[in-house]
Amino acid sequence: MHLHCPDPRGKLGATSRLTHERCQAVFDALGYGIMLLTPQGRIEQLNHAMAAMLGRPAAEVTGRAPHEVVPGHPAPSDACPFVRMCKSLHRESAEVPWGERWFQVTADPVLDAKHKLTGAVVTVSETTEQKRLEEQLRRSQKMEAIGRLAGVLAHDFGSLLTMINGYCQMLMEAMAARDPRRRDLAAVLEAAGRATALTRQMLTIGRHQPARPRRLDLNHLISRLERVLRRVAGPRIHLSTRLARPLGRIQADPAQIEQILVNLVVNAREAMPRGGRLAIATERVRWGQDGPAGRADLRSGNYVSLSVQDSGKGMDAETRSHLFEPFFTTKAKRKGVGLGLSIVYGIVKQSRGDIEVVSEPGQGTTFRIRFPAAAGARRRAAR
Repeated sequence: MHLHCPDPRGKLGATSRLTHERCQAVFDALGYGIMLLTPQGRIEQLNHAMAAMLGRPAAEVTGRAPHEVVPGHPAPSDACPFVRMCKSLHRESAEVPWGERWFQVTADPVLDAKHKLTGAVVTVSETTEQKRLEEQLRRSQKMEAIGRLAGVLAHDFGSLLTMINGYCQMLMEAMAARDPRRRDLAAVLEAAGRATALTRQMLTIGRHQPARPRRLDLNHLISRLERVLRRVAGPRIHLSTRLARPLGRIQADPAQIEQILVNLVVNAREAMPRGGRLAIATERVRWGQDGPAGRADLRSGNYVSLSVQDSGKGMDAETRSHLFEPFFTTKAKRKGVGLGLSIVYGIVKQSRGDIEVVSEPGQGTTFRIRFPAAAGARRRAAR
């Protein structure tokens, strides 16, 4: 691997050799990949970073075209930045997938005094984290907009339902105890009650439902609720708990955290119709200034992590991308309205937490929720 610098064997001798070594050092020290191409689009040289990206020594790729050695690089066509550059003689760029990673590929022409193409410099830099953050922002904004809409609708429906309930109560009070129409009004009141419960769920999605946060021991809550969770999971599912001690406390509404656990267990049960394993675990987490790996959006500090892992059928990327949207469901018609995970998402965000889903088809699903530790939680736990 040599950069085209003055020939160290030329007339300048030691001076030329020093210049060459400095050029080569700069070329290899750059943190992004560089390829020097011939006018025909063949790799003439590449630096250490590019060789590391390819996972091959320079000797194996020299003389070959980029699309032959870079997975996901566009084949020679108008989609290839080098092909477009040859036509325009100007800088051209494209973002290309490389397995599960993304890279920005930029081709700059090298022209002689007569404006004739003599080669190209291709730079390659990874954009996976940037795309992940952009996608996360897009989803967050989408959920925020849906939540606001759900909140407005829930308030309006709530007002209408209050009137319906009130008038029904007035009619029932005016009727004789044995009036056969009371049964019809009771059915109306029952339906209105279900509708009221639905509006409360919509308010939770929009984070408009009043919460009553307090310092909460998550381990104690899980232990107290474990018997109920086992019944919710059903006899075919083996439920286990692994609670880290000491854990510290979080600032949250106990009723809402119970709702999270119940909804996640119900979701896991639906993913394991023939039975399986379900594990609930807690953990203390401390992150430095850079946050967790690949999560630059999370602040440093102490967190309490709650994970719910099942051995069910798992989900593909398309399903995961819509998972927390209200009324999105993979269940059969009339088996559910698709609000459970939306409610979980709303509660987590209302509690200033973060939720992550890890799942692949046939490999089960893990929901991991991180709550900021309550102030002083670590000090008390250490006593």
